[in-house]
Amino acid sequence: MKPWIATGKSSWPPAGSLIAFQKNAPFVDSHNYTSIDCLLGKVVDFRVKNRQLIETVKWAIDVPSNVLAIKGFAMMQAGYLKAVSVGFLRKYE
Repeated sequence: MKPWIATGKSSWPPAGSLIAFQKNAPFVDSHNYTSIDCLLGKVVDFRVKNRQLIETVKWAIDVPSNVLAIKGFAMMQAGYLKAVSVGFLRKYE
């Protein structure tokens, strides 16, 4: 799966950019889509407010072998992780 790519001239949110995201919205580690091991969970809801994308994610903490998701969720609960990246890659011209 390729992340959405925008040009530096596009507005937020770009027209049509969230259509593919609605169909399949994985929550991945560090923009890394190369392996299932990078999957932390999934985006279950999102909205755009004041040109900001706000997501609700479900961490895959119910999968005992997903140590990275369990660690990330624990760090979020403890207050060390307050925000994550949506995973889109921006292309500047």
